[in-house]
Amino acid sequence: MTRLFLQAVFFLANDSIFFFENDTASLNNLRRIIDWYGELSDHSINLQKSELLCSPNIPPLRPTKNSPAI
Repeated sequence: MTRLFLQAVFFLANDSIFFFENDTASLNNLRRIIDWYGELSDHSINLQKSELLCSPNIPPLRPTKNSPAI
């Protein structure tokens, strides 16, 4: 069973902010949720205009060959 360890989610106007654990599994699951949202809602998220920001208080997430980019 895969789990996304979300700490909080905020929706502001047309923006969404997700806080989650700093691990590759959570990042991969977030990408699956974004894709799933698009399939169910028939809307798409423009990944060209999207950003992934990491807190300066945590070490950078190291990408692996199996982790898709956001």
